[in-house]
Amino acid sequence: MTKREPPRNPKVYKRSTQERPGRPRPPFAQPEDIWAKIEDLLSEDESTAKPTPSEPEKRPRRAERRRKKLLRRKIRILDIAGSVVWLVVVIKLFIGDLDRVLVSAYAPQFVWLLDARFLLVLFLLAMLLILFKARTLGIAVAYVAGFPFVLLSWKLPRLLIKSRSPLLAIGIAALVTSIVGRYRLFVIALATATLSGLIIVFSDTAWLVAVGMASMFATLMWWLVVTAIDLIRTPRFVRMQEKAIKKLLGWKLIENLVTPVSPDQIELNSWTAEDAKKYRDSAGNALLARQLFNFWAFSLDEYRKGPSLLLLNAAAGVAILAQVVVVFTFLNYGAYLIDPTGFDFTVPPSGWTFAYYSITAAYFGEISALAPTGALPILVKIANGAVGLIGVGTIITTVILNFRSIRADRASVSVVQLLRDRASRLETQSAEQFQMSMVELQNRLVTASWGLLSFLGWLTDKTPSDWEIESDKEERDSQ
Repeated sequence: MTKREPPRNPKVYKRSTQERPGRPRPPFAQPEDIWAKIEDLLSEDESTAKPTPSEPEKRPRRAERRRKKLLRRKIRILDIAGSVVWLVVVIKLFIGDLDRVLVSAYAPQFVWLLDARFLLVLFLLAMLLILFKARTLGIAVAYVAGFPFVLLSWKLPRLLIKSRSPLLAIGIAALVTSIVGRYRLFVIALATATLSGLIIVFSDTAWLVAVGMASMFATLMWWLVVTAIDLIRTPRFVRMQEKAIKKLLGWKLIENLVTPVSPDQIELNSWTAEDAKKYRDSAGNALLARQLFNFWAFSLDEYRKGPSLLLLNAAAGVAILAQVVVVFTFLNYGAYLIDPTGFDFTVPPSGWTFAYYSITAAYFGEISALAPTGALPILVKIANGAVGLIGVGTIITTVILNFRSIRADRASVSVVQLLRDRASRLETQSAEQFQMSMVELQNRLVTASWGLLSFLGWLTDKTPSDWEIESDKEERDSQ
């Protein structure tokens, strides 16, 4: 059997013209060509998308001013109504029937009206429905009912925007953070102390009064220990700042927003207006992110060097001392109920007398209106002075608050340095990606009509270009 020979003219296949993965990519487009293409595409897009000018609606200026003035007057009336209503609600919940006390003192013949509150509210609602439209009245009732939410979501942000002071905004945020961070323990302590105070005031037997006194004193000591531990730690606001910054810096979305898709010379020719906007927005986001980090760092550094932390520490010391005075007012009154002969007085003491006595006893002082002579009153007074002068005045105010200030300053410097390092890395990264300096990039954005230039300019004006923290100064001086 003969061996089959291969064909003399084998079939030749055409080489594929499709791009292979290993094919070299064309060189990247130059920055000048990219921005020239962006300007051309965006100018064409604006010219095609620009609407035809229509005849503006004419409205008399006097009527517009009158309408705005009337609206401001209505909002002012609703603010007053909301403040009064919620003030009455807070007084009713936490203080008592202050309206009954005032009416009984100045117009006792109208006390019966307070027992007919439902009829008064119903009559007032009927009058309002007669005078106003149902829609207007509904908006007003909703505004007054949600007035605390209006304050937090509208009034306070509007005040901060009008003031244009970053330090004020940071100070309010620090105050709110310190209050909200301990509200759970504060509510527990307040509830326990209130129950103990009610037992002291309304009990008829000495052993129940003693139980209330012991419970209130234990609550005070527990709260002082909790407060001291919280003050020893770095302030919650600084800790939250550091945690938020580290989480933000690890967020990949920032890298995606500031990293452009660099085209090659062939892709640049097929660019659309959307591609041009994406590249322009990436450049703007890079500038904006860098300036935001610098602005954030500068604001925290100014807050650190300002009086805000000192004022917060002073307020904390005053609040703790006030709590001690209130608690020992009840304790001294309880000692008086258990042993009335243990005090020397000419006139039977009132509640204000015990409050004044507790204030002076907080630094081992004395008053002529009330002097302890029995064993229990003397013991309570010694505890009052020990907790007030030694505990609050020395340990907390002098030692712990000073340690807190030093620790907060170090933590704030660390956070500021973290932000500045990120801004510096972002500047270097942007200069490599866009192949131009930050000043040149900003000029390109001005030519390309980027929409956030005004906000970027405001951040730049609020952040001095030559500021530096103490650690940078010390390192530069050492070199």
